Amino acid sequence: MNKLRSTVSSSVRFLTAFSAASVFSSAAYAAAESGTKALEEVIVVAQKRQQSLQDVPISVNAYSDQKLGEMNINSVSEIARIEPSLRFTTASFAFSANFSMRGVTSFSSQGGIQPSVALIIDGVPLSRAGEFATELGDIQRVEVLRGPQGTLYGKNATGGLINLLRKAPSEEFELAIEGSYTTDEEALTRFMVNGTLSDSMRARFSAFYKDREGHIENLAPGIGNDSFEEVWGAMGKLQIDFSDAVDLLLTVEHRDSYNGGQPQIPTVVSDPDRRAAIGEEALSDIFKVNQDRQTQANIENSGFIADLTWRLSDALLFKSITNYRQWFSDIDQDIDASPATATNTLNIPAVHIPRSNLNPNSDSEEPIVDKLNYASQEFRFDLSNDSVDWTFGVFYQDYNEDQLAEVALYLKDTFFAQEAGVSLPLATGEYFGYTTTPEAYMTIETMSAYSDLTWHALNNLDLFAGYRYTQEEGGIDHYRRDVVVADVPTCFSTTATKATFTPDALGCVPVVNDTTEFSVDSSIGEWSARAGISWFASDAINFYATWARSFVGISFDPGRTTTPERAILEPSTSEAIEIGIKSELFDNRLRLNADVFLQETDNLQVSRLIPGTIDTEAFNAGLIESYGLELDFAWQVSNRLRIDGAMTWVNSEFGSLVQPCYVGQTEEQGCNIDNSGQGSPNAQDIAGSQAIDTPEISYSISGRYEIPLEEQPYNIFATAGWSWQDDTFFQLNHDPMSTQEAYGLLDMTVGITDRSERYQVVLFGKNMLGQEFVAQAGETDGVIGRVYVRTPREAQRYWGIKARYTFF
Repeated sequence: MNKLRSTVSSSVRFLTAFSAASVFSSAAYAAAESGTKALEEVIVVAQKRQQSLQDVPISVNAYSDQKLGEMNINSVSEIARIEPSLRFTTASFAFSANFSMRGVTSFSSQGGIQPSVALIIDGVPLSRAGEFATELGDIQRVEVLRGPQGTLYGKNATGGLINLLRKAPSEEFELAIEGSYTTDEEALTRFMVNGTLSDSMRARFSAFYKDREGHIENLAPGIGNDSFEEVWGAMGKLQIDFSDAVDLLLTVEHRDSYNGGQPQIPTVVSDPDRRAAIGEEALSDIFKVNQDRQTQANIENSGFIADLTWRLSDALLFKSITNYRQWFSDIDQDIDASPATATNTLNIPAVHIPRSNLNPNSDSEEPIVDKLNYASQEFRFDLSNDSVDWTFGVFYQDYNEDQLAEVALYLKDTFFAQEAGVSLPLATGEYFGYTTTPEAYMTIETMSAYSDLTWHALNNLDLFAGYRYTQEEGGIDHYRRDVVVADVPTCFSTTATKATFTPDALGCVPVVNDTTEFSVDSSIGEWSARAGISWFASDAINFYATWARSFVGISFDPGRTTTPERAILEPSTSEAIEIGIKSELFDNRLRLNADVFLQETDNLQVSRLIPGTIDTEAFNAGLIESYGLELDFAWQVSNRLRIDGAMTWVNSEFGSLVQPCYVGQTEEQGCNIDNSGQGSPNAQDIAGSQAIDTPEISYSISGRYEIPLEEQPYNIFATAGWSWQDDTFFQLNHDPMSTQEAYGLLDMTVGITDRSERYQVVLFGKNMLGQEFVAQAGETDGVIGRVYVRTPREAQRYWGIKARYTFF
């Protein structure tokens, strides 16, 4: 509570100083360029109704399709490059990637955990992080809302949310073709057509195809590069006007991707046999691997939305949003990240075998399969008049997911104590066969009702409050078979690509032959709420203060080590206080918005690696407390030059949380807890440590300069964008070797655009300074290496050209 009072006091002092600076800046108006145009008004739907960005009492930033297009931002994950409050945590594959804000994330390397940052597409909340790996496509605008947003948007928005709005059909005929090519061999083609079908029907269709060579070179003979991508997608929208008051917007979309994910790249390996197997060339380069299998995934997802709008009167509107989505992925990766195979072990202690006969889909799909589908329905009433803006709604979702993730390994007996939990009487250096085949079927049923009211108490004063109650029921059916057998003909045989286990055969005496099967369920009732005040000190300045609460719903641990007691995780809850100011200065040439916040998140849902193994477990990580400052500005310096910027400073700390020590950690470095009862410390309390994947300071600044050519039908423009972030910890144990030091990235574009917006040609450069960095780092000392990293495409310099032509 003392920290809360101190933070609020500091916030008031900051905002008072900020206001004084705003007034002082206004006095300097005469120094500004005479005749400079004003900034365009930004309209957002952050409160589920159209409002000016400056009127919304929420810390929010918005990005137009023009800005994202000129900066060549093509996917949802790339938004984190230009939005400093948003972090994208990469992983081997899409289903375990995630976003974070304000130190709040739900990172899980094995799936099953609901996200802490929500993604809303055309009014529909997506349910799993795997769906977040999507192209922006035919978009109108992206809104980034910071802090808990559960009252209006439901569960899974404790850190904030990304609101993606795509273009609806319009009456004008339009056909656009766009193509781009980059020096790292990405070819992207887009197509869009829009027009009127009849007096009451309009349609819009868009499609794309992308093919990119992998930027991670594989040194193994005959194996292709990793992190490649071949993906196509299509979306159709049909708007039907039944009357002047009733219309229906139908959306159908599909996406099909074959990609190389983000492979685990060993960089520090202590075992000499493993070092020799991988080779120094691969170990010394974060853009190279040496493994006998290519990392690959097949992903298909599709969706249907029916959005019905009925204007009951000038003040009252009814909305019905029906949604159905399905997602499928199958995955294959070289778990040992080396060129070793079961028939050529290179003497390393753990060798991955891609398939086994005990995997139910061993002959039809890849070893790791995730299938999900869900349907949702929302009914909403919106009332808006001079006195109030009131929203009331109900929401229902039925979610189903089936996950299968087999791991088959060829292990030295010395490794069993760690990986299989089995101690053999003597260590001979012989190999054994090991497999575990966990399958989990997970269901969640969600029902909620909500109401949110803004009362225009005075001409310049709004009071707002909202409440949402959610009832959620979830269950998991888990089946797993664990087998460890000696490498003898009666028990086990293997090729380089497939193992055959026969633990039940006559004469075979398996070391382990266990089956685990259980079903557990849970039911919760949780609430979200908000309350606050917004004071318009003038037409150009808006002060606001708000309190908000949100939660992440039922999540699961479907992995290889789960038990009935910890298969279902407790909900994660978050509360925040935010005080902010939104201002427009110099006759709306400068937009300057800032806020300070204090946020507490309890029972954070994450997963962690079990030391010395390749196994992970999901759990509730206790309390995270964060406070900080967020700042956004847009400055129309002259008719030719505009500068935009954003900055986030966040101090985020864990409460008391015991974690395993990292490799080599001493008592002086905090490894001082005997968690095993064996008389020596093996754990640490990370209380006060920084939240994972949360740099203390991040900022971005970009400028656009336009040169109008009076005698030509086109203008020339150039943009430059610089983004910077502080040091980042990737692991809960705060291993200093699994940390990314601070770095900055510079992007630039030069282009020409027709004044009638008929065509545009852009030359762009990404990471112009060639800054190398990693997007994730971890440790599996007994399997992959003391340190492994994942290197994103953006960690290299590349160039490209993009051209777009539109027929009207």
